[in-house]
Amino acid sequence: MRFLLGSNKEDTKVTAYASAGDLRPLVYDLFARGGLPKHVYGPKRRHEFYGGTRRSGEPVSRILRIEDDPSRRLPIAVSIENGPGEVTETGGFKPADRSGMDRVAIFLSRHQARGLAGTLYGRYLAVDLKRYLEGGRGR
Repeated sequence: MRFLLGSNKEDTKVTAYASAGDLRPLVYDLFARGGLPKHVYGPKRRHEFYGGTRRSGEPVSRILRIEDDPSRRLPIAVSIENGPGEVTETGGFKPADRSGMDRVAIFLSRHQARGLAGTLYGRYLAVDLKRYLEGGRGR
């Protein structure tokens, strides 16, 4: 799944990717539980997806972060950071310098986050049903 966020003030656009399978439990928690429970996501109620790519031969780090901070008026935050990266020994990407990264975040109420998660979860169910009707998960 591709996420694209932009900022009108700074003319900044950032992109991050996460697999549908990795997102599914998080989407379910936002939809069914209305947030990210501490016993699953830890005391910070945060989940991060790390990735990267090469742009003009240079590594670029991408971080997608979804967090739930009950102390904020709009508690659900979705943020993406893009910036200079380094390739790790295993072939992954990590930020080279966090201060040089572009960051854009959106803040949502629980109702807005639940609506967005419900839409995504509905798509998951539709894909599962289609696969079932076509005769199997692997097709």
